[in-house]
Amino acid sequence: MSVVIRAPNGRLVAFVKGADSAMLPLLRPDTPEEVLEATQRDLSFFATQGLRTLVVGARQLDPAWYARWDEGYQSAAAALHDRDEKVSAAALELEKELELPGPPYP
Repeated sequence: MSVVIRAPNGRLVAFVKGADSAMLPLLRPDTPEEVLEATQRDLSFFATQGLRTLVVGARQLDPAWYARWDEGYQSAAAALHDRDEKVSAAALELEKELELPGPPYP
């Protein structure tokens, strides 16, 4: 699930949440290994405590890119045929190259 916000500084940011198994593959490939290890360690700890976990990722968006993406998304959402597939494809374009928000916790 995703939401796009305009931050007080004017930047566009997409926030995406989901299960760790779905979210970790969506992170930027240059995410430091120590951050991934710390995140997985914490997720495992929380799970052993009986807690449900979700991962949140963020991505800053170029306004021109977002305008093009939103046009495609709105078109997909209004499609009469294959709407679900078109909306899913548009979402996949947004929900990639994510960063874990917050400071690194190695």
